[in-house]
Amino acid sequence: MAQGLGASRDYRLPIVYQFPAAKIDTVSTLGRIVGPEGKRGRLIGISSVLTVATTSGATEIRLGLSSDPDKYGIQSIAVGAIGTVTTDITDYTASVLIPADTEIELSSDNGAVVGDADIFVYINWF
Repeated sequence: MAQGLGASRDYRLPIVYQFPAAKIDTVSTLGRIVGPEGKRGRLIGISSVLTVATTSGATEIRLGLSSDPDKYGIQSIAVGAIGTVTTDITDYTASVLIPADTEIELSSDNGAVVGDADIFVYINWF
């Protein structure tokens, strides 16, 4: 007998959220994410590709709550040219789960004077 998708199995649903041409040179909310209904999540990665070169200083991209903007992770984007790729998360704890049915925010801290990036956030929902 073939086994179907049953409620007793823990199936992960990886989703990539894209934020094209995000303005990382201002203090702002770049976007919001709400996972599938009733599912908890875990951040598994943040990637960025500069679409406008950054100047003056590193910018932090933060994933968290409005009350705790870096609760789930931080990516530091160094000064770079167009096309520079960043794939590391500089502050991240795998054990911190995103609660079900919670709105989380992607934001920037305004470290760079100029800069835009295509940002990708990878979350496993379960």
